[in-house]
Amino acid sequence: MKKRIALIMVLVLLVSCLSVGCKKIEEQTIDKDSSVASIESGEESDNDDSSVIVAEIDVVDPVKIVQEVVAEANKEIDSLKEVFADTMEIAITAKGTAVVYTYTYVIDIPDVDAVADALESSLEAQSAVFEGIVDALKSEGVKEGSVIIEYLTKDGEMIYTIEYK
Repeated sequence: MKKRIALIMVLVLLVSCLSVGCKKIEEQTIDKDSSVASIESGEESDNDDSSVIVAEIDVVDPVKIVQEVVAEANKEIDSLKEVFADTMEIAITAKGTAVVYTYTYVIDIPDVDAVADALESSLEAQSAVFEGIVDALKSEGVKEGSVIIEYLTKDGEMIYTIEYK
């Protein structure tokens, strides 16, 4: 499942880059794999006249799940980073239970407000994709998962950001 989420994240990366006028995309594939939390039966203990069954549950660590998903996605985007290197730097990171896509332009942006407006429109049109990633994270046990998209100028100034929950 984590690899499937990572694949979705890479595809989102591609769509996001295309929506702001980036160049050619190379096709990426990921083998499907799933991860399941397990419950192991424990021991019975003697309390009074009744017996209590103790169960050991592998607790889902949402931060760790997000970190693993981000690590899988980063394995897949190296070639994409090269394709877009003359336009922007791309990073996928984990911030708590959020997956953060950071696009930093390496070129001058003469009209930041116009780019911000274009990004807002483009990302609104793609909201279902990002909400799908959030849903996939929730299905992995990340109840408070979110996706944050950030576009920055080459000087680190925020052009546009949005969070999907």
